[in-house]
Amino acid sequence: MVTALHAPILVTGSHRSGTTWIGKILGADPSVGVIHEPFTRTCRPGIFPYRIPYWYYRMPVPPPADLVEAYENVLGFRYAYGAELRTVRSPHDLGRMVRDAGRFALYRTQKRRPLVKDPLALLSADRIAAVFHSSVLVTTRHPLAFVSSLTRLGWRFDFNDLLVQQDVMELLGDAAEDAVLGRKLGADDPIVEAAYLWKLLHRVIARYRETHPEFLFVRYEDLARDPGTRFAEIFSRLGLTFGDRIRKQIDFLSGEDNPSERDNDPRVTRVASSVHAEKSLRRLSDEDRDRVRRIVDPVASLYYSDQEW
Repeated sequence: MVTALHAPILVTGSHRSGTTWIGKILGADPSVGVIHEPFTRTCRPGIFPYRIPYWYYRMPVPPPADLVEAYENVLGFRYAYGAELRTVRSPHDLGRMVRDAGRFALYRTQKRRPLVKDPLALLSADRIAAVFHSSVLVTTRHPLAFVSSLTRLGWRFDFNDLLVQQDVMELLGDAAEDAVLGRKLGADDPIVEAAYLWKLLHRVIARYRETHPEFLFVRYEDLARDPGTRFAEIFSRLGLTFGDRIRKQIDFLSGEDNPSERDNDPRVTRVASSVHAEKSLRRLSDEDRDRVRRIVDPVASLYYSDQEW
């Protein structure tokens, strides 16, 4: 029987909420093997051969048998050589396959505990926890930081990916109207679109807080301002070992000697986290800040006080 302190770990939340940073710090524990975003639609088939049909896919009940098989295999670090070989077109592809397969073989040999870092699995987190007996960490980020991050990167979202999923509509309930408004009002306005997306995703997180108190919920800002203390608490809750190795990783990724801003590259995770957390709240103009707040209230008040605006 899988106990809570040995269960697979899912780190999720809205995208741009620090899940990659959190995954890298948790992954510094040598007992952990990190798996990167199987629910993203661009995941390599060698890692996860099941093709996810939508962004923010909600796994149905019962889940497709081939999805269950693929997820169980990824948790066991079993690489899908056949699926990957069919996509190899260049020496670069072959090298990537050798790298990924080798990493899985090492993790499997060392009997590492799987840690899935996947914000795109947020709407399936409750079902992943139930079917795959996973411990779940959910992170949130201030709406101003989320919106400014998406608009800075030029990332858009097609609300049709939510609207066509009946399971998502049932999960959202009365809030499903916000997906319609996000598609309609945000079509020509990336800030409005991102604000509605934040509101929808954080309605789901609010529901998880009510129905799944066993999940671990953290705010990006709290971690960024005091990573040493906050990560020690997370490690303890997840049954991981917090020691000098982890402290060095926190300092490397989050220390004050790092730059306070990232380049416009979502892969960059080394920043002075406490300064970056504050700066990311101030990028939008006053007018745009007001627009975002009008959209995300009252959901935002579940996470952030008036003083944090």
